[in-house]
Amino acid sequence: MENTTKETPIGAGKSSFDLIDSKKFFGELNLKNGDTLLDIACGRGLYTIATSKAIGVDGILYAIDLWEEGITELQGQASIKGIKNIKAIVSDVSKRIPIESNSVDVCLMATVLDDLVLIKAALESGGKDADF
Repeated sequence: MENTTKETPIGAGKSSFDLIDSKKFFGELNLKNGDTLLDIACGRGLYTIATSKAIGVDGILYAIDLWEEGITELQGQASIKGIKNIKAIVSDVSKRIPIESNSVDVCLMATVLDDLVLIKAALESGGKDADF
């Protein structure tokens, strides 16, 4: 695991998963058994866990987040549920996505835009409010 920070990143722990119509959401994604999905800024992995059923045991889920505690929680939930196709990684995707090029069928970024607004506001305030 690439460990980039011990601090809690802006937006850590937030998720929109409970706010969406998951049946409609997964219908739109049109995932197939065996697909490879990259969940960027996955947090605790609520989308990742739900997606594991859609791609089946032959698929691969890369779940990447800067928040180490979220990745640890995702790994624990995957273990409890017997999900073996999740590769959870601590990494700062703004610097590098630590997976092989051209290896992903679908990329998911959920509940990320609000973090970008917070980061922009922190930078505009001269960085004094930034905790990243």
